[in-house]
Amino acid sequence: MLARYPITVARPVHEERFGHHLVDPYRWLEEGTSGEVQEWARQQHTYTIECLRGDSRWGTIRNRLRQLRNLRDITIPKVAGTSQVYLLREPQQNQAVLYLEQNNRRMVLYDPNLASEPEAVDWYEVSPRGRYVAFGVSQHGNEWSTLQVFDTLQGHCTDDRIPRARYSSVAFDPDGKGFYYTRYPVPGEVPKGEEDYHSSVFWHAFGTPYSHDVLILRDSDRRSMPSVSLSDTGRFLAVQISHGWVEDDVLIKDVAHNGPWQKVGPMPPGVASPYWVGDRLFLHTNRQNSSWELLEVDLEKGSWQSVIPPHPGRILHDIGFFQHRIMAHYIEIAVSRLETFALDGTDRVPIDLPDFSQVTGMAGTWEGDLTVIGLTGFDRPQGLYRWQGQGGGLMPMNLASDLNSTMRIRQQWATSKDGTRIPYFLLTPNNAEPTGTMPLVVTGYGGFNIANLPAYSPSIVRWVEEGGIYVVSNLRGGSEFGETWHQAGMLERKQTVFDDFAAVVADVQQRGWTDPEHTVITGRSNGGLLVGALLTQKPELVKGVVCGVPLLDMIRYPYFQIADLWTHEYGTPDRQPDFEWLLQYSPYHNVRPTIDYPATLFFTSAEDSRVDPLHARKMAALLQNLPGQLQPIYLRVEPQAGHGVGKTVEQWVTEEADIWTFTEQLIKS
Repeated sequence: MLARYPITVARPVHEERFGHHLVDPYRWLEEGTSGEVQEWARQQHTYTIECLRGDSRWGTIRNRLRQLRNLRDITIPKVAGTSQVYLLREPQQNQAVLYLEQNNRRMVLYDPNLASEPEAVDWYEVSPRGRYVAFGVSQHGNEWSTLQVFDTLQGHCTDDRIPRARYSSVAFDPDGKGFYYTRYPVPGEVPKGEEDYHSSVFWHAFGTPYSHDVLILRDSDRRSMPSVSLSDTGRFLAVQISHGWVEDDVLIKDVAHNGPWQKVGPMPPGVASPYWVGDRLFLHTNRQNSSWELLEVDLEKGSWQSVIPPHPGRILHDIGFFQHRIMAHYIEIAVSRLETFALDGTDRVPIDLPDFSQVTGMAGTWEGDLTVIGLTGFDRPQGLYRWQGQGGGLMPMNLASDLNSTMRIRQQWATSKDGTRIPYFLLTPNNAEPTGTMPLVVTGYGGFNIANLPAYSPSIVRWVEEGGIYVVSNLRGGSEFGETWHQAGMLERKQTVFDDFAAVVADVQQRGWTDPEHTVITGRSNGGLLVGALLTQKPELVKGVVCGVPLLDMIRYPYFQIADLWTHEYGTPDRQPDFEWLLQYSPYHNVRPTIDYPATLFFTSAEDSRVDPLHARKMAALLQNLPGQLQPIYLRVEPQAGHGVGKTVEQWVTEEADIWTFTEQLIKS
């Protein structure tokens, strides 16, 4: 470590909130557009990389990570008839290229590697007959996509350009005249300062400027996020309006006859995703059961019936309608299971999968004969498989190179503070036995109904190759055991997630694998909040913390970027009950000046449009300037990147080399 950190001046801001006197010494670091703040962040980043890249291990780590990352990387395709659209990154390419494949011939639709500034394809959608492909391109990983359309018949992009198409959902009209889509407002469409909210549904006719597009639907709640789908005939438009991660509305409109909007229900509150087979509407939903089920809705009567009822011990995670069969993706104790059914829910047929697999996606059509399944695992990159139809298994289509991994994968259980059993994956070298001092890295997420399933990571593979242990925890707040598991880790119950994580870390140590002196915890985004909370609540459990693109000031979080969307999950500090529980665990507000906290690397990106970099800036400044802080505190700020989506391979490899050099400096001799 170099002699001293860059100087950070404290400029305390005092305020009274619900009877609490709060002091914020580094609020000035919230001003990310300020030249002073940008220079401070540049100095912090320079200091960090000088400390880390001077280590002789850095180059070796970086080279191996590049080898493991430079495998052929392909996404789950969108399928229309005989056409497939997908992103493919060949070894040595920095970004994935958007392709159309038809009759074994491949056409480049968009290549971001040719751009002068870093950019990436964020999403894509294909029209029912395969003629048109809509896709979103953003710069520097900021995810504010511009929607473009490629006409495969003409062989080039059309003149249609639509800005503000972040997370856009697109549904093409079967007659080829245009499409329904979602986008965020341009300046002037909503009150100033609210442009990052109010996602709305529009109709766009080909060949017309987007300013002429027809507003179809805008919800009264600015935080709502709509998505669109059309029935196969184009008669019915479905709009799923998400209110956070716990409740949806599904609205149906007979657009062929200009009918009124019809809300599906009444049902208990919950999440429901619409699917179409012809003009028949199906809902994948947890409204009647936490474990999810598949319903068919009678649009004329407004009634519904269960097609695939809840399965004891499993979560119905995803649904597809392919080759005249329903394909059901289940999660059972954080591992994927796959089955198919007849359209009425009978004739259940399991599909064999490798042990400890995750189904990363399913693609196909009801009438077509091509169904593609993506599979991955901790010890294997994502590969694509073709389902061979009713009664058949999976045939490899497009697999990455064989790693010949010697990783051993086990599932263990920890007991949380309230007695709840928490599963986790324990990844070790094949013949490893507990020694009490093995280097351990533990990660988790625990939020937003997201399951932590087996997935390939070059960083994990390299770590285990080098004799390390890696643990992936399945905490409450995720979807591993259904909606009750999710809701057990949100709002006033968020502390249970931190308790679960602490229990997992302690369980691995108590089983004799290692001790606190050889333990590092790591998490990103909501997982950054997780490790930030453990840093302040249980610093004695770990030697170091890697805290990425994190939320850390939970009293001011919803006032920046798109974070007001997350008040459904965390609560709002503008209500006293919510304020009280947020203050109780907010990492920034629970730092004690007399503690020497574990060594910590905060990493963020200057153009993160989800979690504002201010969280990492303020927390790093606070810890660096504690009177009792002896362990190093680093801040790394990637200058031309966002929350993570769209990073180039080179950006990713360099960032990961910094992270793992920091980790090895702490716990690996």
